[in-house]
Amino acid sequence: MKKFLLSTFCALIFSVAILVSPVKAEESLGGYTLDSIDVKTVINNDSTFVVSETITGDFLGERHGLYRDIPRYYNTYKIIHKVMPIEVLSVTKNGVPEPYENISNGAYLTVKIGDPEKTFSGHFVYAIKYKVSNAMIYEKDGTVTWYWNVAEDKWDAPIMSVTSEVVLPDGSSQNAATCWGGWYSETGETCEISADKNSLTSSTVYNMTMLVNFQPAVSFYFPTQKEIIVTFLKDNWDWFFLLLPLLAFFILYGIWSKNGRDPKGRGTIIAEYEPPDNLSPFEISSLYYSGLKDSAVTATMIDLAVRGYLKIEELSGEVRWYKSLKYKLIKLKEVDSKLRDFEKDLLKKVFAEKPEVILAECRTEFVKARLSMDKLIWESLIEKGYVPSDPEKVRSWYLGFGGLAMVLAIMLGTAFIGIFERYFVAVGFGLIAVELFVFGAIMIRRTQKGTDTNDKIKGFKLFLTTAEKYRIQWQEKEGIFEKLLPYAIVFGVADKWIKTFAGLMQESPTWYVGTSTSFSFTSFNSSLNSFVQSSTSLTTPSSSGGGSSGGGGGGGGGGSW
Repeated sequence: MKKFLLSTFCALIFSVAILVSPVKAEESLGGYTLDSIDVKTVINNDSTFVVSETITGDFLGERHGLYRDIPRYYNTYKIIHKVMPIEVLSVTKNGVPEPYENISNGAYLTVKIGDPEKTFSGHFVYAIKYKVSNAMIYEKDGTVTWYWNVAEDKWDAPIMSVTSEVVLPDGSSQNAATCWGGWYSETGETCEISADKNSLTSSTVYNMTMLVNFQPAVSFYFPTQKEIIVTFLKDNWDWFFLLLPLLAFFILYGIWSKNGRDPKGRGTIIAEYEPPDNLSPFEISSLYYSGLKDSAVTATMIDLAVRGYLKIEELSGEVRWYKSLKYKLIKLKEVDSKLRDFEKDLLKKVFAEKPEVILAECRTEFVKARLSMDKLIWESLIEKGYVPSDPEKVRSWYLGFGGLAMVLAIMLGTAFIGIFERYFVAVGFGLIAVELFVFGAIMIRRTQKGTDTNDKIKGFKLFLTTAEKYRIQWQEKEGIFEKLLPYAIVFGVADKWIKTFAGLMQESPTWYVGTSTSFSFTSFNSSLNSFVQSSTSLTTPSSSGGGSSGGGGGGGGGGSW
């Protein structure tokens, strides 16, 4: 499993490195001026249009040529995409055909112009002619809108002059035309439009965006509703990644219903005055919480102390640099056959052949014992028929695949967001990761015996939580306080349990030696809480709208190489 995840992770890094690597062989270095960009746009009756750009300027040093980044998405779209197919028809330099290369660059089509074997400097006039489809905006009332960034300040040199001529389609009737110029996102009309019978002209500096609304007319091709839907789904293919978490949910829910859901229990919970099936605190904690809790390890230590295998001694002063871990564990009996495997393991690892140890100095031993007990407890519960399999192994598989989904969300999501501005790839895999984590946590199934016993455990917890209510029924039982104290620690109700016995016991437990000469339940409760917190900290392994300049489709920029 670990090798599989590691190899997959490495493959993802390699793949994403290829995806996000620069498309251009050389970075833009500037070294040129742009005197003007003159654009002529011919709008066709089939809702396509042809753009002819004439770019005039000077290379200040030896360069191969220019590259032109033409957007293939509308700039105003982020989550919802409108893809505009670009077809380059011709490229010339100083009136002569010039070699060029079309490079798919995510949200842009990069037209790389020039011969890599040749360079030149001085004056240039480049002409780029390309056809644009699916760029018109169709309103429900039949109005068709052309909203286009004629030029943008995304070049690495300022544009000193921008002119635009728009040739309207035959038989069209234009009812509104607006032009924005200046810096990106400026909303003021800083360029004027001159209109004649079938064309519009305007000029400005730096940027230019034009918007033309055409009245409903039969001369314009208006796509059918089916064509609009098909085009939308095609343009927004990344939305299908949102179906993956939905599909994953139904699959995981089906698996959980069959393999993770407990059988039906008895339903009614009644108070139980003894641990069901004589289960230890550690077994009850694992079966009830479906996992290992740190408090269960502490409860096991106290249970062993109550049964005479060790003594807990509170020390005065400080132990080394620790201020809160002031306890000594003294071994009283050797490991014997009366102990369960995980209890033997705890004693062997903590004491390691020593007669006594300082709690503050046993972090490594406690961590090792905790990890080992986590395996042994499930072997015990499986053998006794409470669970069908080791839930920690099941959980680790789901966590592993959830981690893989999260890696995909981060790695592929970063690539698709950075290059294509597609967000739902990351969202889809991220949701799948969350689902795997959640179902992994609940994919813990008990057998019928385990479910029935767990209902009794709930009743036992009810008894410990409301002990005062049942006090008269057990106060005469010998050793009940010490015997059930570890279970109260497991359920987090030790304070209530101790408070219930205040006034009933006058002698200190033989397995706990405090610093005070006289026994006090208040003092004992405080010391025990401190010990529980100290030992628990040791068992936890450490880890680590409208319109504006630049608001339409088209535009983009470029540079030299």
